[in-house]
Amino acid sequence: MTDDNGQLLPAIYEVPSAVDNSGSVSYVRVTPEGFEPPKMISHDMDVIYTAFDDAGNTAECVVQLRIPAKEGQLEKTVFFNESSVQMVIQDTSNITDVTFEPAEALLTLGSHITVEVTATDSASNRNKCKFQVSLQG
Repeated sequence: MTDDNGQLLPAIYEVPSAVDNSGSVSYVRVTPEGFEPPKMISHDMDVIYTAFDDAGNTAECVVQLRIPAKEGQLEKTVFFNESSVQMVIQDTSNITDVTFEPAEALLTLGSHITVEVTATDSASNRNKCKFQVSLQG
């Protein structure tokens, strides 16, 4: 959760409680150890509550804590050209043309795109390579 200014707030939630049909829960293990709300978190995480009864049975409850993406982080336009991509092109003839396909892409958070680069020399010989680009949060 964030406040009106986009600042992260502590993770606050109701801690799950375990009930057993025998009426006896031996103990509840929390992973990560000692985690208790409210607590500031800096990355996505799962808090796992594992309940144990006297017969050795277990049950888990997973609380997924996720940091929301900031506005503008969800997508980004990326341009591919000789200035934005570091490349090493070697040829005994002069390189006359380098093309990128696509030349630009709108990436969303977690998505990827394959870019193909074609280099052409003065004798019209061509060579291609491919690479993938992804937008990480």
